[in-house]
Amino acid sequence: MRVLVFGRRGQLGRALERAIEADVVGPGREEVDLRDADALRHAVHDAGPDVVVNAAAYTAVDRAESEEEEAARVNAVAPGVIAEAAQARGAACVHFSTDYVFDGAKRTPYVETDEARPLCAYGRTKLAGEAAALASGALVLRTGWLWSLEKPGFVTRVLADVRAGRTVRAVVDQVGGPTSCDALAAAVATIVARGAGAIRERWGLLHASSGGAVSRFEWAKALAAGAVPVEEARTEEFGSAARRPAYSVLDCAKLADVFGVRLPAWDAR
Repeated sequence: MRVLVFGRRGQLGRALERAIEADVVGPGREEVDLRDADALRHAVHDAGPDVVVNAAAYTAVDRAESEEEEAARVNAVAPGVIAEAAQARGAACVHFSTDYVFDGAKRTPYVETDEARPLCAYGRTKLAGEAAALASGALVLRTGWLWSLEKPGFVTRVLADVRAGRTVRAVVDQVGGPTSCDALAAAVATIVARGAGAIRERWGLLHASSGGAVSRFEWAKALAAGAVPVEEARTEEFGSAARRPAYSVLDCAKLADVFGVRLPAWDAR
């Protein structure tokens, strides 16, 4: 089996390459411009894959507020082109979306049929990308609070403060389900192993996130493990350009029903 991964050199792409037991290929950002539809089509055609996985995205959430058109070219347009090209070759397509498509007004985990009402440009562009990929029969996996040690982010910042002996400040009014790239990649590898036919038969929208719910403050406390003080903060104190959902926990029961896959709890050891 040959699996073509867009975004292969990103944090999720690297995890996918480690987890998927197949011939994994994928162009780098310098080889294929995600904003170039013809280049994307040629990449799919030339690779001749059985499965195409799109792990590439414009993820600068705050910058997207002033670059929404640019973000849309990568997050909204490219997924549709990739899924259409995969469908034309008879390949299955897996695309990733985000919990930021929701407004955070709920206080119980979001299911796939809940109305998506993104608060920011990043969420809007990712929601448009979902629709574009689904239109060509892709399997779309929404995830949330994705992290790894290979890319600067919340986890690496907290751990850097811990190493430096600095007090950590984290917001208490954002609640989600932290999902490691390795855990998500392992789940996707299990799905891919079922074969392209199984993915095409079960295409649609599914939630794929680690179990449990935690605030960023509680998450930071778990990461710090008592080594340094952790202080509560409120979202507005950080002056972020983009609005983020206050609650974005995902209900992943359907993923287990459809593919028999369940990600571990966010704090699993």
